[in-house]
Amino acid sequence: MAWKLNKILHGARALGASDVHLVRGLAPVLRINGEIQVSNGEPLNEELLRSLLDEATTPEQRAQFEQKWQLCQSRHWEGIGRCRVTAYYHSGCP
Repeated sequence: MAWKLNKILHGARALGASDVHLVRGLAPVLRINGEIQVSNGEPLNEELLRSLLDEATTPEQRAQFEQKWQLCQSRHWEGIGRCRVTAYYHSGCP
């Protein structure tokens, strides 16, 4: 299964997750009622993480991320509501 950000966020909302963590080597990780739960499915690799970041950001925000190696911004997703996106490089990967 190829992960899509909209699908991840809709699933997280349906499960009552307060946070979604996207980390290389793991399937999306959700915080539900304070507990960390790893989703079932394909682990994220660098290519998938970059694709998900592209879905969440504008070209200007991606340029800022590539320059500063971190980004924190909010966005409204249709049918989900407002979400904050925080991205940073770790071990050379977003």
